[in-house]
Amino acid sequence: MKRLLQPGSLPVVLVCFLALSGCTTEQYRKSADKEAYGIIREKTPVVKNMDEHFTVEETEVL
Repeated sequence: MKRLLQPGSLPVVLVCFLALSGCTTEQYRKSADKEAYGIIREKTPVVKNMDEHFTVEETEVL
C-alpha cells in the first residue's frame, strides 16, 4: 500500500494548516470594532450628554 505522506511531513503539514487557517490582524480588528460599536450603540441612550455620533478612532498618541 502506498503512503500519502512521508513519516516526517505531518508536523510540516500541521504548521502550514495552522498558519493558513488563523485570523488575520485585519479580520480580528474588524470583529473587535463591530463588537465595540454594538456595545456603544446599546449604551449610548443610558449615558447622559453623550454624543450620539460617538466614534472610536485610532490615535497615534502614546
